[in-house]
Amino acid sequence: MVLVLTLTVLSAKSQDTTKLLIELSPYDYPFTKIAYKNFGLYGLTSPSMYQSLHTTESFFNAFYYAYNQIIKKTTTTNKLTNYLTQLAGLYLIQIPLEYFPGGDGWLHEEFHRSILTFHNIYSFDEVYHFPVFASTINVDHVKDEDLIAFKKNYPSDFVRVSEAGIEGEYLLIDQLQKRSFFLNQPFPYWLSEFSITLNDIFYVFMCHTDLAIEETDEFNKKETNIEKRDFIGLDFTAWSYDLFNPDTPYQARGIHPSGIGLDRYIKPNDLQPEAYNYLKLQGYLQFINLLSPFLIGINDIQLANNIKFNFSFRHILTSFGNDISFNLFIKKQTNYFFSIHFMSNKNYVLPGLGVELYRTKIKRGFITYKAFFGLQPKNLMYYDAQIMPVGFTELRYEKFFNNFGTFISLDFKSKGWIQGQISQDSYASFNIGLIFKK
Repeated sequence: MVLVLTLTVLSAKSQDTTKLLIELSPYDYPFTKIAYKNFGLYGLTSPSMYQSLHTTESFFNAFYYAYNQIIKKTTTTNKLTNYLTQLAGLYLIQIPLEYFPGGDGWLHEEFHRSILTFHNIYSFDEVYHFPVFASTINVDHVKDEDLIAFKKNYPSDFVRVSEAGIEGEYLLIDQLQKRSFFLNQPFPYWLSEFSITLNDIFYVFMCHTDLAIEETDEFNKKETNIEKRDFIGLDFTAWSYDLFNPDTPYQARGIHPSGIGLDRYIKPNDLQPEAYNYLKLQGYLQFINLLSPFLIGINDIQLANNIKFNFSFRHILTSFGNDISFNLFIKKQTNYFFSIHFMSNKNYVLPGLGVELYRTKIKRGFITYKAFFGLQPKNLMYYDAQIMPVGFTELRYEKFFNNFGTFISLDFKSKGWIQGQISQDSYASFNIGLIFKK
């Protein structure tokens, strides 16, 4: 099947320009079924990783497209007026992109929530209260009892749930860069990509500093009501603590300073020296994410024979440690995306290779094919001394009738961590949805 598919796309031509590509994915099986079974209609407010990622990707496209249309109509002969108008427009659209449902902040929290929902844990995303200019946004209404059981029964997923937010944000950046490179979308996505990257670097880095202690103390003073308490606190102090203490019962965190409920939040001074130093190292490694021409507005680089390329480096956290990768974008007649991975825990640095044939045109539609193969720690934990092979494949087909279309996406994976895949066990899923393009 893979050989036939590859030969098909090699002989096909990719789409040149699609300025607007909006998709809605109302059904992701089995996640949607699980969410509805566990929480009824309320469960449908907790999208899967796939659903929230592509919703936010479309959200960004729609706002930048609208911005572009407005700027065209407000252009004057005065260069300073044009510049100030564009600057004001870009500033204004960052507010919904960051703080509204569908935006980047929403995506971050929904990647956390998707793992909780998948494990039958009720939660609420405070983005639905439109917390414009808030420094932090909670996922709350989570019970202590659920967190106790979660860590006990699914320790690797419990580690992952802390880092899942920026896992989703870096996936969003990858998707926007594919739109800029492969679809020639003429929008300044790089401004948002650069802002998100800087914010994530700062967030990971600050979690080992005194500022993390000060902020956590402030949270604890204000959040005497368990329902309003965030489920994890600062993401990466919690991540480092549970990475290095997977067998420590959750309730060992002790009682909250108010005397009500458990003391959920981990501070840097709660970490053992090895965990503290590892977290500090990850803060510095986050700067790898700045290494990309995309982040200064260079969307492609021309080579000979009409071949274009671009690249990015990525450092993200996992349930077992980290993944440092190099992403390569290539297009001529076919859109290629390659990623070379180095995934590490305490004992190993393990290789992985990802290949994607992105939105290749065939009769009446497009296909996207992804595959990944690599090695990872056997139990997806930091101290694992054994390794296992990991594989993943995805086939997506889009069919259009003029500007409207439908899509179906089929995913299959073995046990293992795959960025943006909800389950770390063997898993099969499919997505169906609607698309509008212009």
